[in-house]
Amino acid sequence: YTRSIDSGGSGRWRGELRLYMIWMQSGSVGSSWMVEMLRSHPAIKSGGETLENFPVERIEERYRELRHRYRGNPVVRAAGVKLKWFVLKHGRAGHPHDGDRLSGVQQMLRKMDAKVICLGRRNWARHAIGEVKHRAVYQTCKTWTPHAGDECVSRAKQKSFDPKQVVDIARVLKKKLKDHKILCKKEKMYRTKNGHKRVLEVFYEDLLGAEAPRHWDRILKFLEVPPHQLHSSMTRLSAPKLSDEVPNMEEVREAMGKHFGQEALDLLRDDDLH
Repeated sequence: YTRSIDSGGSGRWRGELRLYMIWMQSGSVGSSWMVEMLRSHPAIKSGGETLENFPVERIEERYRELRHRYRGNPVVRAAGVKLKWFVLKHGRAGHPHDGDRLSGVQQMLRKMDAKVICLGRRNWARHAIGEVKHRAVYQTCKTWTPHAGDECVSRAKQKSFDPKQVVDIARVLKKKLKDHKILCKKEKMYRTKNGHKRVLEVFYEDLLGAEAPRHWDRILKFLEVPPHQLHSSMTRLSAPKLSDEVPNMEEVREAMGKHFGQEALDLLRDDDLH
């Protein structure tokens, strides 16, 4: 279906090109949707997840490329890319480095004066359900969810979930959410060279409810671009209720409650669609 957010009318804008980066807590936090929505703004360009497997030494190179590409363009006023948090933490996906490495990357990003959207997902329990669902689609359809056909996705969703797998993934995501909040809070201490706020913390759940227009407007103001109606076409994969989405939901809910307690059960309510 098509999702549209009205963030107000157009307006005049003056200023230099603002580079930005979307830091993701992990996958499945709505970053692809955010990029598509921002791309619908005439003053914003995004390179997508182009730093996913970059060594940290090339991040600065990528930003120089963006600045050169859009420098002097009277329309483009913000340009950016996506980057998963663990790439910053480890230097390169799957290749851990010590804490000094992370500190060096953070200093480099501050030096580049890039604005940062810290994107996370509060509901780690539903997040885990989503991750297991995406993996099931990939195993069944041999492609990731956005590219899988409706018939194949339907077959994948009929499979029962492994409760232990859901618990294991939820444990990891809960830890990632905690680390992500700490990192974002730490980075909020710094400002851009012109004194503006450098980091904006945004959660997936904020972009879905009745307050979504206000949060999208907050993002546009942060990127220093004029208000504009944002729009994106998406395919909804989630069922209205978790019990309709997961064949053995009661078994999964029991396992999550046993491991995480009432907190997980509250996050897995059928009326919570986030």
